[in-house]
Amino acid sequence: MQPKWTIRDEWKRQLRFAKVLIVLQLVFYFVICWPLLLIQIFGYFRGKRVAQKEDKHEQKCSGQNMIDIEQLWKQYHKTCGDYYRNLLMEHYRDLVKDVAERLHSKLPDEAELDDLLAAGIFGLIDAIEAFDPARGSQFETYCKPEIRAAILRELQYMDDIPHSVRIRSSQLESDAKLGTTTNSWGQ
Repeated sequence: MQPKWTIRDEWKRQLRFAKVLIVLQLVFYFVICWPLLLIQIFGYFRGKRVAQKEDKHEQKCSGQNMIDIEQLWKQYHKTCGDYYRNLLMEHYRDLVKDVAERLHSKLPDEAELDDLLAAGIFGLIDAIEAFDPARGSQFETYCKPEIRAAILRELQYMDDIPHSVRIRSSQLESDAKLGTTTNSWGQ
């Protein structure tokens, strides 16, 4: 025979269930919510520190303290430091944007402008590191083909079809237009 159910037994069962719920809520709070809160707090302060550094940089580069570009190049070649390279990159970043936008207008819609800009930045870095002002040319003249080449290299790398297949395809198309035929060796 089963014992009779009592209100006291029900209270005990509900109390155990409530304790389990409280424990689960605390685990959820301390395992998931608290780290997210810490990330937000530290991210906020880190963002403030980054903003303060940018403000200091703007104050340093604004007005009378602005270093002209020739002095910046001299300092970069003297030290080869990342700080001066980054200042040069900030100064010439519009060149990357111009070259990337011109190429983007000639490409299919699948090509993302952001990808072209990222590849162009790498071309700008290479151009800054390789530029020699003693040769007497302007950096803009030297830089644009380097940026364009870096973007084209990246596009070629992202392409699924090998370069040799594309060359053969263009040869066949040109032969079809001219009405001539070539063998598989291009002769």
